[in-house]
Amino acid sequence: MNARPTNDKNDFFDENGDETIKALEEMIAAYEAHPAIICPTKLQQMELCYAILKKLVADYGDEVEVEYKPHEPFQSMGYISFKSDSLEFSDTKLLSKAIAMADNVEMSPLLNNRIELALSFDGLTKPLK
Repeated sequence: MNARPTNDKNDFFDENGDETIKALEEMIAAYEAHPAIICPTKLQQMELCYAILKKLVADYGDEVEVEYKPHEPFQSMGYISFKSDSLEFSDTKLLSKAIAMADNVEMSPLLNNRIELALSFDGLTKPLK
């Protein structure tokens, strides 16, 4: 790496970002190329979380856009996403149990004045060795 000294912390990424992204892409491709087995317990947790959250937003009908994507963006990961103008949950205990099953939870504002609740799950598959 030919990083030149600078006072701007962002310069390092600007100069080396493409290399870093390419290295990560290669690592992910190598990992994904190996045969893997599904981890039924983790997949069941994701399915249960989805069922709970779907029940909690059932009264909103078409107002809530729901995505359930096991094995995306990678075979070992999956995500559940809810998008709406607002998200309100009446049973916070059930909501917290569902969220606890996820490995990561994000709530983000979207450009179209909507909000997204996204839950990701890691370890849906394990590589065979």
